[in-house]
Amino acid sequence: MIVLHNPSGLLHSTVELLGAALIPALECPERITAILEALSSSSSHTIRTTNFDLGDNDDPSHSQSSSSSSSLVSLIIATHSPAYLKHLSTIFQTWLSAGLVVGPDFCILPECFAVPRPDPSLPPASEPKDVYARVGYYAFDMSSGINEYTYQAVLGSANLAVEGVKLFGGYCYVNNAALAITAYRHLYPSTSTTSPSPKSSAPTPIPTAILDLDFHHGNGTQSIFYQDPSVLYVSIHGRDDSYAEYAQLLDTAIARIRQHGPRFVVVSLGFDTFELDPLGKFGIATADYESMARAGWEEEE
Repeated sequence: MIVLHNPSGLLHSTVELLGAALIPALECPERITAILEALSSSSSHTIRTTNFDLGDNDDPSHSQSSSSSSSLVSLIIATHSPAYLKHLSTIFQTWLSAGLVVGPDFCILPECFAVPRPDPSLPPASEPKDVYARVGYYAFDMSSGINEYTYQAVLGSANLAVEGVKLFGGYCYVNNAALAITAYRHLYPSTSTTSPSPKSSAPTPIPTAILDLDFHHGNGTQSIFYQDPSVLYVSIHGRDDSYAEYAQLLDTAIARIRQHGPRFVVVSLGFDTFELDPLGKFGIATADYESMARAGWEEEE
């Protein structure tokens, strides 16, 4: 297996609120290092390190630049708000300039959140000018802290999704599964076909699919492609399942994906389904993941 790695992820070290305790974030650099060490110990895997240059044109408003970061940003904003990306790229420096944090070791967490509108017909609230409120405007919990290097790590991670599409190999602050679909369409435009409708000559995207094996429901991925019939999204989440139950659901999911007939499949593989995960409650053991990987492969054969 080809494993893609970007070192910028090692710079993203934050804290989170878990229950009533403020703890070092469970998504930490040490986790990345441990995964790399385990994969490197096997001759079955090849580690490819990509060094993504943030460059001078990392502002989401610079979409016309030819720099690598701006090209990446242009792909991201196909499924994400430019204002949100600008927030990620500027909020730490804004707090630093205001004296609200005093160095790169500090982490920004939201302290208040946007209140849902009582009337759905009302327009959404605009981005607040207050720097405290702005953090919560773009967040829904306190697990995604922001430090000085978060935006660099975000783009480095997103770049891995694009590189993964180029290689047809492996894959949150931005939705990398959605980005992978967008990048696939951008990199391989010839995979679109003419619409079968006689009323439309617009190209119809070739069917693609996303199989989400994370412990949590990928509500963001689902909402991005909810109105796009060419993208099938299938998520296995919910009850605290044993592997026997999970395997049955996986077979159903694979059958549904085959029915859709995708040319390209993205797997959102979250290992928080592991039986010893500190947040998840699924009873999936190490050996079960090999069985999961073989499920689709053996059916293909």
